[in-house]
Amino acid sequence: MVQEGVLIPHVVRLCLEEVERRGLEEVGIYRTSGAASDINSLKVIFNSDLREAVSRLRHAEVNVVSGLLKLYFRELPEPLIPTELFHRLAQTLEIQDFDSKLACMMSLLQSCPDTNHQTFLHLIHHLRRVSERQEVNKMSLKNLATVFGPSLVRPPVASQCHHSAAMAVSQEVVVQVQVVFFYLQCNDLPYAQTSLPHDPDSGDETTHK
Repeated sequence: MVQEGVLIPHVVRLCLEEVERRGLEEVGIYRTSGAASDINSLKVIFNSDLREAVSRLRHAEVNVVSGLLKLYFRELPEPLIPTELFHRLAQTLEIQDFDSKLACMMSLLQSCPDTNHQTFLHLIHHLRRVSERQEVNKMSLKNLATVFGPSLVRPPVASQCHHSAAMAVSQEVVVQVQVVFFYLQCNDLPYAQTSLPHDPDSGDETTHK
């Protein structure tokens, strides 16, 4: 998912901008996807011609845009929150003292690769903005966590899992949702850095904001 000079993949940044431009008051945004054929067509264009993709994105049905974003995260070989952190996150959620839990959750997030970490922060702040219109779009923080949790946080596959007590699938889903819900509720979550610091010797700007 790494792109040269960029911490947040173009498809993520552009889809979020488009949803914020015209989808924040769409009922069920992120719960209702557009036509699969339209989503896949837009995906193909993103993989081949970014300029054309930007043009198509601005005219696509907004649920196709949100559907493309969800598809992108579902198809990542490794989720934004690396699978090896899954059980540590599950254990951290059990901590009763909130300050201790918050410190541990933030430490685990910061241990993610830079691109994953910054993309996750960028998405979380976007989803918080979506939830601010929940009276209209019907998408609360819990609803959004339910939609995105299984894509952003995944347990290790059974063959790789050496956890003493294998977690039931239903429990795994609960953890996936709770992890994203926790971060969505963090009022002091830092904002994402969208591009790598500019190297004055390179002579090439990498800022995307």
